[in-house]
Amino acid sequence: MSEQDFLEAKKAIQRKLSETKECVIAVGFAYTEDMMQINETITLADNKMYKDEAEYYRIHDWRKRS
Repeated sequence: MSEQDFLEAKKAIQRKLSETKECVIAVGFAYTEDMMQINETITLADNKMYKDEAEYYRIHDWRKRS
């Protein structure tokens, strides 16, 4: 997959997720063409997912729901 194809797929996934209100998930995306760096790329995507989750909870304070 080319980087351009990856970015287009990422945008499509983000658009679909933003349209879906029934389910909320945290996601992280990272791209590499170098399979020797796959572990680093997975770690980067994982870190981005945790940032996405933190941002969600910053905006949607779960403690306000009762």
